[in-house]
This record gives sequence, C-alpha cells and structure tokens, in this order.
Amino acid sequence: MEFKDLRKRIGHPQSFLDKMANAIASFFGSWWAIILHSIWFFVWFWFDLEVDLLTLIVSLEAIYLGMVLLMYSNRMASRDDIRDEADYQADLHADQQLTDVKQKLEKIHRDIEEIKNR
Repeated sequence: MEFKDLRKRIGHPQSFLDKMANAIASFFGSWWAIILHSIWFFVWFWFDLEVDLLTLIVSLEAIYLGMVLLMYSNRMASRDDIRDEADYQADLHADQQLTDVKQKLEKIHRDIEEIKNR
C-alpha cells in the first residue's frame, strides 16, 4: 500500500453528511455546547416555560446526537483500521529489511572466517 493512497483513504470525509456529522460531533464535544445548553436551560426555567416540552426537545436531541456520535465513532474506527493496516505493512517491510541485513552480516562473518582459516 502506498502512503499517498493511505492519506487519501484517511484524509477527508467522503460526503457532505460526513462533514456535517464531524462538525456536530466537534461542537457537542466542546465547552461551547455546555455553555449554550446551560444558557438555554437557564432561560427556559427563568421564563417558566413548559418543562414537558423541554423534556421532549432534550430527548429528541439526545436521540439524534447519539446517532451522529455513533456515525462519527464508526468513521474513526474505520480510520484506525486503515492506520493499523499501514502500520502492519510497515512492520512487515522493516522485518524483511532486518532479515536481509542479518543474512548479509552472516555472509560477511562466514567470509571473514574463511579468510582467517586460509
């Protein structure tokens, strides 16, 4: 596997919806989301609005947010799988190179021994 190909596979989300899911996950994983929700709840309770409606809204938000976060998590797992595959390929390549070096060193050692025994 070429590393350029790896960068393309990992690089960017494939679709607009993937980009949107990343943006939503990034926002809701930030302090701004906590601050915004705190202000929203404070205003809701300050104006003594209907709590049942707030419960419905927050429940729906949690359902959709949970699905978006699962999609984001799946995408991250897929990226991790690609990185693991590249890591494994690099390890195989390094192992082959080390085996080649070891064989060359053994040949040099044999040649030196042969020269000594002459």
